[in-house]
Amino acid sequence: MPDAHIQNIDAPALVNIVEVTNDTIKLEWEDVPDADEYRAMVYESMGSDFRVIDSNRKTVSFKINQGRIVGLQPGTGYTILVQGSRKGNAGKSKAVRAWTKPNPVNADSIVSSTRVDSDANHQIDIFFDPPSIGGHDSFDLILRDPDGNWEEERNVQKSEVEFIGKYSANFVDLKPSTTYLLDIITYRGDEQTITKDVEIISDHAIPPTNLRVKRITPTSAIITFDPSPDADEFYYEVYQLVDSNDRQKQLRKRETVDRTVREILVDNLVPGSPHGMTMSSIANGIYGKRSKELNFFTQPAVVENLEVKFGTTELQVSFEPPSDGGVDYYDIIVEPTNEPGRIVDVKQIRAGEWLVWTSQTELLLPGQDYTVTVSSFAGADGENKTSKSGKMKSPPKPTLLKNFIDDRNNLRLVWEVTDKKLGPLVTYAVKIVEAGREDAVPALELDNLRQTTITRPEFDSTRPYIVSVRSKLRKIYSEGEEREIQVSSSLFPTKPTSLRDSPAPGEDNKITENLVELTDPLTSFICENSTKEVDMIFLLDSSGSVGKPNFQVMKSWMRRLISGLNIAPGRTQVSVYLYNNIFRTIFNLNEHQNAYDMITAINKMVYSGKGTRIARALQSAMSKVLIPQSGLRPNSEIYLYLLTDGKESDVADVNNMANDIKDAFGDRITLTAVGISRSVENAELYAIASAPKKDNVFLLENYRDLDTITKIAHYHAGCLRREAVYTDVDPDSFDVVISENTPDATNKPYPPIPKNLRVVEKMTPTGKKATLTAEFAKSRTKKAATEVVLEQVRTSTKEIVEIYFREEKSDSSTFDDLPLGFEYHCKVRSVHKVSRQMVYSEWKYFNNFVSLSPPAVESSDIEITEGSTTFTAAFPINGHVDFFMVEAIRQPESRGQKAIVKKVETTDPENIDDEGRFLINFNSADGIASSSTYKVKIDSFAGNQKTEKPTEFLIQTTEITARVMLTKIEENTITARVTASEGIDGIDIRVLSRLTFGDQGRVVELGDNTYKVVDLDFNGQYKITATPYTIRPNGEKNFGRSDEQPFWTPPASVDCASIDINAYATKIDLQWDPVWVTYACTNFQLENFKQCSLCFFIKMFHHVFLPNI
Repeated sequence: MPDAHIQNIDAPALVNIVEVTNDTIKLEWEDVPDADEYRAMVYESMGSDFRVIDSNRKTVSFKINQGRIVGLQPGTGYTILVQGSRKGNAGKSKAVRAWTKPNPVNADSIVSSTRVDSDANHQIDIFFDPPSIGGHDSFDLILRDPDGNWEEERNVQKSEVEFIGKYSANFVDLKPSTTYLLDIITYRGDEQTITKDVEIISDHAIPPTNLRVKRITPTSAIITFDPSPDADEFYYEVYQLVDSNDRQKQLRKRETVDRTVREILVDNLVPGSPHGMTMSSIANGIYGKRSKELNFFTQPAVVENLEVKFGTTELQVSFEPPSDGGVDYYDIIVEPTNEPGRIVDVKQIRAGEWLVWTSQTELLLPGQDYTVTVSSFAGADGENKTSKSGKMKSPPKPTLLKNFIDDRNNLRLVWEVTDKKLGPLVTYAVKIVEAGREDAVPALELDNLRQTTITRPEFDSTRPYIVSVRSKLRKIYSEGEEREIQVSSSLFPTKPTSLRDSPAPGEDNKITENLVELTDPLTSFICENSTKEVDMIFLLDSSGSVGKPNFQVMKSWMRRLISGLNIAPGRTQVSVYLYNNIFRTIFNLNEHQNAYDMITAINKMVYSGKGTRIARALQSAMSKVLIPQSGLRPNSEIYLYLLTDGKESDVADVNNMANDIKDAFGDRITLTAVGISRSVENAELYAIASAPKKDNVFLLENYRDLDTITKIAHYHAGCLRREAVYTDVDPDSFDVVISENTPDATNKPYPPIPKNLRVVEKMTPTGKKATLTAEFAKSRTKKAATEVVLEQVRTSTKEIVEIYFREEKSDSSTFDDLPLGFEYHCKVRSVHKVSRQMVYSEWKYFNNFVSLSPPAVESSDIEITEGSTTFTAAFPINGHVDFFMVEAIRQPESRGQKAIVKKVETTDPENIDDEGRFLINFNSADGIASSSTYKVKIDSFAGNQKTEKPTEFLIQTTEITARVMLTKIEENTITARVTASEGIDGIDIRVLSRLTFGDQGRVVELGDNTYKVVDLDFNGQYKITATPYTIRPNGEKNFGRSDEQPFWTPPASVDCASIDINAYATKIDLQWDPVWVTYACTNFQLENFKQCSLCFFIKMFHHVFLPNI
């Protein structure tokens, strides 16, 4: 049986926990008498009340009164029962409770994120993982600066809701660029561990913001900025951007400035160059991030040695580039000195181009003051300018040369201007007044004369006259040449056979050369002197190989050729025909008697490409053209020109038909064969042409060379001498060699292709014309020339409209008076004579084309017709415009008001009047109201180009009115006729009572502006009003001024059946039923009448009772 003493072993007293780690607990207790060993039973517990988990039990034995329990879980609660035992018998136990220390947070799991808010508040966000083994209750995060001061403490409670992968904490109001030490304390029960001295660095001081340029010069700039509040100092760098693409930088200045600085003067910059600047904030001696880069251009330096030569109609500007360079381009602006801002011309010149420019705009007025401003530009913002002012020369003063009386007793005056260049541009004003009678006899005043002579029959040859002649250029008059002249019969010249051939006695030919009269410019050519009777026939190829562009070139050539001929009865006749598979007549020899009608017919020619049938064309010419019915004259010289760029399949047919024509007309006819391109058959051309073949066979490279044939035709017409025609070609041979830049079999030298072609001058189209100058490096071969071709191309369709041709001996060619709104393409080639041949180089093309903005509508040319709700603007345009955009805005403008916009197509015949002017029409359907002022803006468009500035003008619509006239009043009905302004949409007719002011009656429209109003009251007082109106696009009515007429309706008639008559010897009593009138009397007596038979009528007119007896 057990020992009773052993059974009463007491429990240990004062069990103490001596040491706790994350996996061990060390215990001490007092010895228990009679115990030979001790046991510790360890139970894992949960929660703050240490609920025992029986399943997690372990027992540890000790020989002495202390011991260490190992192998525990970190951050775990344990209940430990300690008891003594003897010989295997356990005594009573003593319980203690304890927590193992939690594992610390792993420093490697700590992540920090620094940021600065908009108020420059520096913050740090801390993220960390909890211990991976064992439990934990909460965390304390302590952030302290390097000096050991605690800055802030954050306690992070464990929360499953807030915990998403990591725990986090936030620290604010920190210093910039500062290293902080972070401690994280992990709590479990009453135990804790610490992760210590984790370095966290706050963000750098934020950089200054909003860098901007306050002022800039060629070599300096003032930069302002918004400072950072957390900076001790600011640092900046300024550098030149040497290459904007590669971002190569050349440092110009760096400096540290105090935190109180708000603007910085940066010098030592490069003129006209891109620069960059960045700034940083310095805090705690550490440089922060760079600011956003500020890019700016310094101003370029102004040009040097600016000179302006003021002429009469042009001014020349020259200058030298700034010595410091740094200029991308220059703008030259010309404006009146007394009207700054009204630009009359502008030119842009790229750096490196020829720095000389001539303005020839028609807006330059002689004798006026102008200011020329040259601005240097670099980049998008850099600009620097200098100006020079001066006065244009006055128009040339004419000199009165001669005056005399011709054989018809007409006074003839002859004058000239010394400036021959300006002579063709000026007009003249002549004033003639009888000397001594200036106040009594009106003066004869003539203006806008083009000729330098006048012939007037009004003058008495016995009286003296004062003559004043002034030139007029661009509406500016010169000083007058005033002279008193005495014209007498002694000055009569002998009768000249021709004013052009016979001078007056005592005069030399120089004087009579000026005795010319104004002529049609189409016929103004030296061919006026030709007296030959010539019939010219042109057979033009319109086959498929020609193409539309070449067909247009051929039309332009025909216009030029015909405009230089002496077209007149008894002189030159012309006929034109087209051929391909069919033969078409454009006009016969006897169809037109002037160049204008012929050119009009040429303009209407339509291209229809088909096959080339030369033999059939010659056969048609023989049977349909060379006959009297088509205008062929019996004694005329006949010249037939056949143009082709193809070949006939049967040369024999061509030869036979050509021989038939030659046989029929013999020496009277000359056949000229013109082949264009290398695809023609030379044998055909020789078969067609008359002898000598060298004079009548021509091989051209392309259609743009047709002006060679113009000279030949003028020679045939008697306009030019033979040597004049063959000045630039060998008269013994018209063979043409096209250069391939390699010698041919004969090893003939070829001219080199011209180099460096560029269009260096362009007059900005602020006037009505433009000027382009082509420059090139010409061949230096002796006697070599350069052919220059400028093609005028319609921008929208790319159709060639006109071709300009020059043959130059110099290195440039200028084309004046070019219409605006077109593209211009340029090409050049060298030409010179080698042996007996004309040799050409290949063409050198200008890589780009010059696109001129369309011409603006000139305000002075606009003719405005205004109506009540309509207006029409008519104006001419000198150039090409595809369409106009017109905007009409009612004045004064109000907020939200919409403009009336209309697109006017120039190809629509409805938009062109009989004089060829363009029309812009607005009416009430467009929203035009009466009695209103509108500002009208017109923009011209050609292709994708438009005028730089719209043309603006004001119009005032008139008031719409109406007039009403009463034509008939009967009983309770009236009839009225109304007349109103034109352009109205309707008339509002109302009848109002003058007593109640309400609407009365019913209005019926009878047509022809006549209205009937029925259902009125008898004996009523009314007025009728007529108000015209137009209807706006939104349906609202726009009313005009009303007219009104007052009237009375008559009273109702008395019913005869109601009349009661009592006749007495000397009186008659009358009574009747009343009717509705303003007032009435129903009783009337006639006294002192003799007995008789009575016939009477009763009438009531507006209050008046008139009996008729």
